[in-house]
Amino acid sequence: MKTSLKPQSPRSVAAVLVGASLILLATAGFRCPGNEPSAGDGEGGEPADGGAGGTGGDPQGAGAQGGVGGEGGDGGMGGAQCDPEMTMDDVDNCGACGRACSAMGVETRVCQMGLCRPTCLPGFVDFGFPASADDGCETLGRRVFITADPVSAKFPGVAGADQICQDAAEAVGMLGHWQAWVSVFQDAATDRFLHSNVPYFLLDMTVVANDWTDLTDGTLLHGIDLDEHMIAPSTPRPVWTGTFPDGTTAQGGDCNGWTDDTEGSATIGVSLANNTKSNWTMGGEVQCTAPDVHLYCFEK
Repeated sequence: MKTSLKPQSPRSVAAVLVGASLILLATAGFRCPGNEPSAGDGEGGEPADGGAGGTGGDPQGAGAQGGVGGEGGDGGMGGAQCDPEMTMDDVDNCGACGRACSAMGVETRVCQMGLCRPTCLPGFVDFGFPASADDGCETLGRRVFITADPVSAKFPGVAGADQICQDAAEAVGMLGHWQAWVSVFQDAATDRFLHSNVPYFLLDMTVVANDWTDLTDGTLLHGIDLDEHMIAPSTPRPVWTGTFPDGTTAQGGDCNGWTDDTEGSATIGVSLANNTKSNWTMGGEVQCTAPDVHLYCFEK
């Protein structure tokens, strides 16, 4: 609080009242100490006859007494008002008053059910979700998982496979943009994917590859074995890919561009923690009628 008088106007009016040893000096060009506004102060009362309303307010919640003839203002809350009932979806008061969702590495701040669930900028990952409510997108990297549910070879097409990945991620509260590791003739994964210079992680922060070059050199640092629920299979899972280790389109089948689940065959990969060789994406072929085949999903 300021403790010095600050002139506001060159004009002033003085009145002197003599009685019972009291002298009152009223100066319109000065603001009295104690009535200075501060962050969180309430508004002053309406002026009454004979004086101006005060502008004071206790930032802890109690309004200060108004000026001569006025009423005190309502106290603030140390900042902007917060409605506890709005903390389920208020990005500035997410889960509790005063707890703002961080903007670090964030494209869009989002508060859902009292937890910050941001859309991250390209190259950032929110590995604090959902334990840390307000740490933003703190890690450089991109996430990857295998779908928990098997999918038919009739996605349909590459766009359909991407949508399956997007839906699987959103179903467990993971935002961001997702695409499937699949290829067709003239639309290979290497053409659709951003060649990232940041690491690829499983959902438990296990590094799969250091960057795009590492991802497509034929050897992974760790197999892609965690699904969107962070559960690893106990047995190998086949995965629709149609893709060579370098991201180009495999020369095997692709179930007629991933539109036919009645005949033909397609190139698959094999998901397992220690499956780090090229067969993670090119592990043979299965019939397009196969019932228990999954997808690899990568964050864009």
